[in-house]
Amino acid sequence: MLGAQLRSMRVNQAKLSLERASELSHLSLPTLSRMENGKRHITSEDVAVLLTLYGIRPKERAALIQAARGEVQAGWWQPPPPPELPGLCALSGLLPAASSLTELSLGAIPKLLQTYDYAASCMHLSGAASAQVAAWWRVQERHQQELQRVDYTAFIHETALLTPVANPHTLFDQLVKLIEASKRGIGVRLVRAGRQVGLLTHSWLLMEFPKEQPVIHVNLGTSGVFLHDPQTSAYLDLRTRITQSALTSEHTRRSLQSMVDRLAKTSYL
Repeated sequence: MLGAQLRSMRVNQAKLSLERASELSHLSLPTLSRMENGKRHITSEDVAVLLTLYGIRPKERAALIQAARGEVQAGWWQPPPPPELPGLCALSGLLPAASSLTELSLGAIPKLLQTYDYAASCMHLSGAASAQVAAWWRVQERHQQELQRVDYTAFIHETALLTPVANPHTLFDQLVKLIEASKRGIGVRLVRAGRQVGLLTHSWLLMEFPKEQPVIHVNLGTSGVFLHDPQTSAYLDLRTRITQSALTSEHTRRSLQSMVDRLAKTSYL
């Protein structure tokens, strides 16, 4: 995860290509590539050089240098990206490298498909201060841009549509966005409550890569856990079962449209 964080800062904050970063840091291109992909040990000296090159402020540099020294356990429990360093989140470093994304969301609409108002409601319910919402949304919006190039399927449990996360107007706009996304070819499929697909205890995002093993990001609201092989095997099996039992994209659109029609008839809109 430290390598993913360094990649995120190179791309999102320093705006440097891998080749240019290699040239300026005097690290060979293969070495820097392996560091970012987690295939090479990253020393604290390497981290210090790269963070200085990327223009990272001293306070954030110190934490990552400590992680490289092994003084803290980095990469497993990820706090929400700080407002002053939104690119620090390891998820921002992994998503651009993924070729396929599969998401299961239980209590809310998946973040990659949320509208701003719906996302803000979720953030406030998670305890975020108003000042944090804009910074978090910038990160979330950048993540959503990955859907323009990656194969993505969202399995949305019926519970997510019934949970009172937002007001009716916000929910109406959110449902419309889901329908529009489905019409554009983005995979949006409902998982009916009561369907036997296995024990669904939490939301998660499965990231698959062209040459690397899959990575699971388990969503914990304001933080997350990254799982690697062999823990990913159970999620791959679960995806197969969910794929077989979830509503098709067409039937999902019909269900969502029915909800939109019902909301449109209420006095709340």
